[in-house]
Amino acid sequence: MKVLDYILNRANVEEIKGIEMALDRRRSEQPAGVADLDFQKMASQMAGKLGHSLDFDVKGMSKRLVVEMILQQYPNISDEELQAMLDQFVPDEAQRRNEGLELPRELRISMLDQFIRYSVGRMPADEQSELKRASPDWVQRYWSAFSPRHRALLGQLLKGEIDSDDFWREAEGI
Repeated sequence: MKVLDYILNRANVEEIKGIEMALDRRRSEQPAGVADLDFQKMASQMAGKLGHSLDFDVKGMSKRLVVEMILQQYPNISDEELQAMLDQFVPDEAQRRNEGLELPRELRISMLDQFIRYSVGRMPADEQSELKRASPDWVQRYWSAFSPRHRALLGQLLKGEIDSDDFWREAEGI
């Protein structure tokens, strides 16, 4: 409802064009979930295309487009989770240098699960293809999104220093 209200009552012409482009692109790609979307790439491409033909705030527009896409996928997301996802997918320069941004719990667990299954060779080929199609460097993006503690736990798990139960108990407690 917030998205519809924004589109119908507050969005200007440039923003509506950006939303239309985002929806067209979203419809054509059909990713399985938010982890499969490369928001930064999508928003940058859309904003870049619009920025050449229109005079407006490209960086602000990129962030607004990403917010709209996230809200479309997760309409009941909290403000804190929305901000964390926005920071993850459209970071500013200071955030890019700061590793380990806090991810929403559900997203973090999904990303950890996908990373582990890929690392141990248990991820189905079709899921790998979807992740790679959505973001060719998804493994590196996931790794950089994990906190230093999660990275350490992943290393221990993949080296066999801890078992799966210990990993998840620790990872979910962080």
